[in-house]
Amino acid sequence: VQAALTAANFTGKLELSSGTDADIIQSWPGAFNGFDVTQAYLAYQFGKLSLQGGKFETLAGAEVIENTNNLNISRSILFGFAVPFTHTGGRLTYAVTPHLNVIGGVNAGWDEVRSTNGRLTAEYGFAYNPSSSASLTAQGYTGFEQLANYTVGYNPYATAVPPNLPVNNVPSGAQGQRSLIDVVGTVHPTSATAITLNYDRGLQHNFTNPIDGTVLTAGWSGLAGYASYQVNPKLTASVRYEGFKDPQGYRTGVLSPSGTGPFWHEGTATVAYSLTSALT
Repeated sequence: VQAALTAANFTGKLELSSGTDADIIQSWPGAFNGFDVTQAYLAYQFGKLSLQGGKFETLAGAEVIENTNNLNISRSILFGFAVPFTHTGGRLTYAVTPHLNVIGGVNAGWDEVRSTNGRLTAEYGFAYNPSSSASLTAQGYTGFEQLANYTVGYNPYATAVPPNLPVNNVPSGAQGQRSLIDVVGTVHPTSATAITLNYDRGLQHNFTNPIDGTVLTAGWSGLAGYASYQVNPKLTASVRYEGFKDPQGYRTGVLSPSGTGPFWHEGTATVAYSLTSALT
């Protein structure tokens, strides 16, 4: 459910989610009861500068929470494990040229309504659109995060739960610097064709591997490729292929000796047919 506000130079958005997805995308310290205030923010535009404050979606990733805006009906591995979902804080966007925006901001951290450790995370990036047929975005996040800022059971796919996960919504004390670089590029070779690549690389410092007790920097990376073709005004075919590496099992919870964590990959094909402009 979404509601939008537009008044003079002000805009705003309230987005509510209900169902099993809500528990996955929910920010700490949520109730995990099948309901989530996914976005709730106000924005003000003055000249080339836009200021946004509240809770909003992450800059990272080729896919968004609202899956009707994605090429495939299922979400990617990168969407679920490589990047955050939302942030609560402030974001500045400056239009350097009609084709280039630079972005900077601070927030409470990854998927947190309030910071679990009292420290803030910085976000930064740019969006470059040289023409209607090409776009490139790059964004990054840097800050000190709790090693696990989710409740037990956050990851529905994990075969094991890391012992440093919080219990009963109380975050663990261990923390370390976490950083992420995300790049998304899209080209339209023809008016009916789109090709997108998405690359992610993340690091979490001060992670203690419970298998062998070593304290290390956990890393994860992923690459996803998308292609879509509009057969006619009503019919579109899309494919996705991706791979995701989590050598220490930090993001997936699939714990293993350091360096032998999971390498997941998948391929997905989707056919979309628009019965009307409002129903696909």
